[in-house]
Amino acid sequence: MSTPRVSILLPNLNHRRFLEERLATIQSQTFPDWELIVADSHSTDGAWELLQATARNDPRVHLSQTPQDGPYANWNRCLEQAKGEFVYIATSDDTMSPDCIKQLVSALDAHSDCDIAQCCLHAIDEHGTIVPDWWRLIGLARFLGDDYLRPHIRRAPYDGILHAGMHTIYHSITQVLLRKTIFAATGPFPTQYGGGGDFCWGMKAGFVCNVIHVPAFLATWRIHAEQVSHTYRETSAERAQMALMVDEALSARPISHPSSRLPAAPLRFPYRYEYHRLAYAETPTRVGKLIKLLRFAITEPFVFLQALRIRRKGGRYSFDKAAYIRELIQRFHVERCFERLPSPATPPLSEVRQ
Repeated sequence: MSTPRVSILLPNLNHRRFLEERLATIQSQTFPDWELIVADSHSTDGAWELLQATARNDPRVHLSQTPQDGPYANWNRCLEQAKGEFVYIATSDDTMSPDCIKQLVSALDAHSDCDIAQCCLHAIDEHGTIVPDWWRLIGLARFLGDDYLRPHIRRAPYDGILHAGMHTIYHSITQVLLRKTIFAATGPFPTQYGGGGDFCWGMKAGFVCNVIHVPAFLATWRIHAEQVSHTYRETSAERAQMALMVDEALSARPISHPSSRLPAAPLRFPYRYEYHRLAYAETPTRVGKLIKLLRFAITEPFVFLQALRIRRKGGRYSFDKAAYIRELIQRFHVERCFERLPSPATPPLSEVRQ
């Protein structure tokens, strides 16, 4: 048998109620040259039986059962089995359009210097209904403005710098197709950060990988009560973990790569600052707050001095992360890493509905 061009990875744990729809969107792809690598973590809701029935009728489907030790461990197990030139991670509660794989493969085939093809993303509710205008809230859409709906290339280290303050740039792994070879540079998905491992991996990729942006809504991210991110809360502990992931991504930059010459301190600042701001707000007493400030000034003088420069507005400190990242892009002369591509006339972002 010939090697498939695309390995679709399907990790699953007890998502039977969404799994039939997910499998249907995979099997209806207009790009037929794929294999499906399924890693089910011993589901107890009937998902395993559905997967077995699917595999009996489609030789492209390969099944395995795996321990319940977190989503990223399962992603990595699927990666180890993948034979394709490209990798697409099909989280089991999400969906994609019939031409998703075809369009993303075509983009990477047309741009051999790019390692990631990224499309636009809709949010859907538990019934599969699109959440109107949700995509406008995505950090990348807010940062790029009208360019989010136009084809472009973002060359490394552009996305790595964006990750330093704009949260994840690949909001859902379902909106990207990856060349399998990039994992030699990024390593596997980190498993020690709970539900945030894809942020750390994405920042590593952003420092070394070029991205072709396909301005079509080809993938979805389902919002429901069972998803890992449903319980997300912005706390000092969460920001401390984000800062740890930034440190790991910065330390992983290859010495031979130009991104290694970017100074680390400005890239660390946004999440370190937010950690201290939240830790200060969470401290109940004035004495405790004073101790926090003194410790902050002593242990992280760069971050402390940068924080002092943030103007106080309306009784609260205001930190415009997008403006800060734009300043870094200019300071590091990374504007040239953003390349607009020819495209048909598109309406301004403000006129687009849904």
